[in-house]
This record gives sequence, structure tokens and C-alpha cells, in this order.
Amino acid sequence: QRGVREECKRRLLGPLYDPVEDEAKPPPPKPKTLPPLHAVQVLSREDEETLMRRLYDQRWDRATRFGAQQEQEIKKNLHPLRQKTMARVEQEALIDKLHEHQPQHDKSVMDRLLHKYVPAPASKRLTADQEVESVQRMYHQQVTERNQHRQALHQKYVSSRDRRWP
Repeated sequence: QRGVREECKRRLLGPLYDPVEDEAKPPPPKPKTLPPLHAVQVLSREDEETLMRRLYDQRWDRATRFGAQQEQEIKKNLHPLRQKTMARVEQEALIDKLHEHQPQHDKSVMDRLLHKYVPAPASKRLTADQEVESVQRMYHQQVTERNQHRQALHQKYVSSRDRRWP
């Protein structure tokens, strides 16, 4: 089997294969085993059960105490002397304030903020002279330039051909 392996290496590596170098390689080092990161303490079955029972009892006591406190708080807030009752007129006034006056207030605040932070767009109206000048520049000037260009092309190509061939 060793001969087959060496033959395969010789074929793959070609002239780079050196059987003496391959034999002289030391074996790879064994990996080191590291000590554990922390000491492991193994509990007996009785110690584990007492630990579990103690944790369960602590959690149960805490939950019952918290539940009792919550219950007392709820009862205290539901006491009839602590509850605030409103007359029907006060309730209607609050509802009216919420549904009718609040949108008006919101709109006035929004208008004030828009006026303060968003400037009104400046209107840039052209005078009659400026308007005539812009129409002249944007339309009439382009039309005349286009006609002049067409006349020059006509003069160059069509008229010159007409003179040669009567």
C-alpha cells in the first residue's frame, strides 16, 4: 500500500516529488488538552432536590406577595370615595371640547406655524414689456433663425443644382 501511495504522489507532483523529503517529515504534533475553564461541582440527588425546592418556594412567595400588593392597589382605587363622578353637563362639555374645539385649535396652531416657518411664495409677475420681450426671444427669434437656416440650406443644395441642370 505504501508503494501505491508513493506512485500516486510521483505521478501528481512530477519532478517536484522527492521521496527522501517525504520520508524525513516528522509526524504531526498531538493537540494539547486544555484544563477546564471552571471547576465543576457535582451535586448529589438530595442537594439538587433541596436547591430546586428552595428556588421554587422563593419564586412562589414572591409571586403571592406581588399578587397581594396588586389586589390591594386595585381595591384602594375602586373605593367609592376615591372615584370621581361627573355630572352629565360636565361630561357633555368635555366631549364637546374634544370633538369640536380641538380640531379648531389644531388648525389655528398649524396656520400660525406655517406662517412662522414657511414663507409665502413670492409672485414674480412680468411687466408687459418683459412679456413681449420673452415672447420675441422664445418664439419669434427661433422661427426666424429656423427660416434663415432653411433658406441657407436651400440656397446651398437646391438652388446650386438648379443652375447646373437647367
